[in-house]
Amino acid sequence: MPVGYGKNINAVVDHGVAALWAGYGRLGTYDHNVYFAHRTSHGAPFRNIDRLTVGAKFTVTGADGVDYLYLVVRQDVIWPVPSILIDIVTHSGPYTATLVACHPPSSTKYRLAITGRLIGVAL
Repeated sequence: MPVGYGKNINAVVDHGVAALWAGYGRLGTYDHNVYFAHRTSHGAPFRNIDRLTVGAKFTVTGADGVDYLYLVVRQDVIWPVPSILIDIVTHSGPYTATLVACHPPSSTKYRLAITGRLIGVAL
């Protein structure tokens, strides 16, 4: 799925893409990137994010066309408070990515945060 960039994250995700919330967007580097997307509206790009449990894998395709493979190392249901998500990012370490969406589907009460550690790169 494409990743959009912009100052207003809500406007970006409303276009049916994931939005970079934190990080530099450079995959395969020391960075930790956080991506938000919808689960039930605007194309629902993260509709099945709840299937990514610890031990599962997901791939993020970079703007460079390279596939970056991540192993899920944590799945958290959190309050929609930035400081809680920042704490997850801080404790996740480098070479990681977190996918975030509202939880449960059709609700904005919580956020589901799936964090993966980079385990492979396919050119």
